[in-house]
Amino acid sequence: MIKKENDYYNQYKPYVAKWERVPYTKIETMNLYKIHTYKSSSSEGIRKVAEKEILTIFTYGIYNKELFAIKLNPIRPLDFIQWTFKILNKESLSMLNESQTTYKPIFNEFNINGKDVYNKFIKPSIKIRPYTVKYNLRDLKYNQIGIFNTDEIKKIYEK
Repeated sequence: MIKKENDYYNQYKPYVAKWERVPYTKIETMNLYKIHTYKSSSSEGIRKVAEKEILTIFTYGIYNKELFAIKLNPIRPLDFIQWTFKILNKESLSMLNESQTTYKPIFNEFNINGKDVYNKFIKPSIKIRPYTVKYNLRDLKYNQIGIFNTDEIKKIYEK
């Protein structure tokens, strides 16, 4: 019998105030996204993902129209949040003055291709590394970016 990997998708919901639709051309690194629809490499064509299969990803690199990300569904939110402390920019966290924000402004700047983040922070992490994924950006058809309440972000990271 094949063991299904854990799915913590629903446990990420309390951390996100809302999700806003974003085209693949506006996807950036260091943000949280949900992937609802994508073009499959098989003969299926465009595939709408069932609610229970929606992917929550954290993007860390874009290179040659490919998106490099961490698939968050199989990672406990606490493990992911603890990992993000390694790339957090505490100074920018204190400067947040909007009521809502994406993740990008609170993290350090890294090379857009993601090699720095992968080699320094993902590769050494046994809880994160197994869930790295790669997508062709043009194949992502319906995506949403996570918008966070700034107060909630500060509560998590100003400990």
